[in-house]
Amino acid sequence: MAAPATGPASPRPTPGGVLRVTLGAEPTTLDPHRSSTLFDFHVKDALFDGLLEDDFTQGPKGQLAESWESPDASTYIFRLRQGLRFHDGQPLTAESIKFTVERSLAQGTGQPRVLVEQIAATEVLDPRTVRFRLKAPNAAFLLDAADIKVVPPNFDERNPVGSGPFQFVEWVRLRHVRVRKFPGYYSSGQPYLDELVFLPTPDENQKLVLLESGQVEFTDTVPLPRVQAVRQAGRVRVHGIPPGVSPSSYYLLTRADRPPLDNLKVRQAISFAIDRKALLEVTFGEGTLKSNAIPPRHWAFNPQSVSFNERDLARARRLMSESGVGGVTLQLKHLTSRAEFFPIAQVIQANLAEIGIRVELLPQQIGIWINQVLVQRDFQLGLTGVIPPYDPDSILGNLFSIRRVNGRAIGWRHELFEKQLDQGRSVVRQADRKRVYDHAQLIVQYDAPGIILNERPILYGALPSVRGFVPDVRQHMHFHGVWLSR
Repeated sequence: MAAPATGPASPRPTPGGVLRVTLGAEPTTLDPHRSSTLFDFHVKDALFDGLLEDDFTQGPKGQLAESWESPDASTYIFRLRQGLRFHDGQPLTAESIKFTVERSLAQGTGQPRVLVEQIAATEVLDPRTVRFRLKAPNAAFLLDAADIKVVPPNFDERNPVGSGPFQFVEWVRLRHVRVRKFPGYYSSGQPYLDELVFLPTPDENQKLVLLESGQVEFTDTVPLPRVQAVRQAGRVRVHGIPPGVSPSSYYLLTRADRPPLDNLKVRQAISFAIDRKALLEVTFGEGTLKSNAIPPRHWAFNPQSVSFNERDLARARRLMSESGVGGVTLQLKHLTSRAEFFPIAQVIQANLAEIGIRVELLPQQIGIWINQVLVQRDFQLGLTGVIPPYDPDSILGNLFSIRRVNGRAIGWRHELFEKQLDQGRSVVRQADRKRVYDHAQLIVQYDAPGIILNERPILYGALPSVRGFVPDVRQHMHFHGVWLSR
């Protein structure tokens, strides 16, 4: 009898080569404890490792840590891999973890600092074992541990040393960031590439020109108006996350502590007035229709919470009438880092005009937007894209909690919501946590302190020679497993 037919064997990774990658904007810093933009994270993830990997859709996976345990939600113990070293040859030990936490507390900013502020004590049990004692229970701490990028005691941002798959070579401002293979990386044989070169390229159409002409091999986005044509042409592969899985969202921040947006009915009216189906057309059908920060295919999603997916203009007008607020003009500050932000802002402008709200559009580069909206809180409406970590505490907390960056910007204070977040962190079983986050969604969806405007799709473009790229649910670009076919 003839042997059954078998398909071709999967090609084995070929080491070597240089991968040129576009970035939508210049990184703001190469200090992992001061990172604030997605472009910072793309470069940071090449240079630095955390204790765990940061995509938890399939559960936690070890990075620097080979094992971990949690006797309770306030205590976490990590056992490091043997023989870890930084790029400059220094050993990476439990003392390195302790130093990293202390440095983040002393010098860190934004989300990196918030992550370590929850730690009451970092205890070195032996050279390969570190124990964290938290100030309060946090069942989501494993995901937080993935974002605490480890650095050596002599860390210098001008020559950033980490333990990631690539080591720093040079940063030529407005031209490129170049990194090369770290031969001492813990994962045997990886990375496969000799070098990575990140090229700041703000214009999305130019990215595609560079890719199709072979001047780069990989782009951090594919312009949404061009996606279908690119797919049909077949010269470029488009990579993305399946719809409904990623917590990435377009997000409209509101100054919920300042008139007229401190009025609940005004916020609800705005959310009911926005036509999310029209916004889905702006993104050419890519992404998912949604008004809840928790993605619809997430285990914590509550379908019983208030939904604004269907536009209800009559209800929006009624709410505005009941609010007693009239003759409103609002400024909307929106990013320019993605092509779709301006047409999304235009849809919002047209929609709100139908309920008597005049909207003035103010486009801003990402650094200016962050400073004015998130730092100085000098805004009324702020349009951005958000990519929170996968745990529901991070998704809801990062966007709405007064204790975190976006929540501090909007200024919404809701004691019961904060208590729900605390409770969700204090229990470990997923079923128990789901009950808590179901309630938290009921609160935040009703109050509409910040407005979710559909899933934000981020699609990557790659030449066919680029193999092994796996999209990350958080939409960070990881290249340690990427190789170039000859």
